[in-house]
Amino acid sequence: MTEATKALAKEVADEVVSQVFTRLGIDINDADEIRHFQANMQWVFRFRRLSEKVGATIILTIVTALTGGVLTLVWDAITTAKGGK
Repeated sequence: MTEATKALAKEVADEVVSQVFTRLGIDINDADEIRHFQANMQWVFRFRRLSEKVGATIILTIVTALTGGVLTLVWDAITTAKGGK
């Protein structure tokens, strides 16, 4: 790749990045807006990770409750078949 091509690619990339941030409502020349955007992205990442953990915990709780219910039914059927009740 020639230097001219590299310079053109960099210029195009800079313009595209600038357009993306403009569409997101962020002035890339304002350091406070960029820090705010970064803080929001970090918060979203932590929120998503937490929600995945909570979702997994809920699924595990439901599976545990269902398994306990099935085992209780099986135990009740076994003891009833033996004449235990």
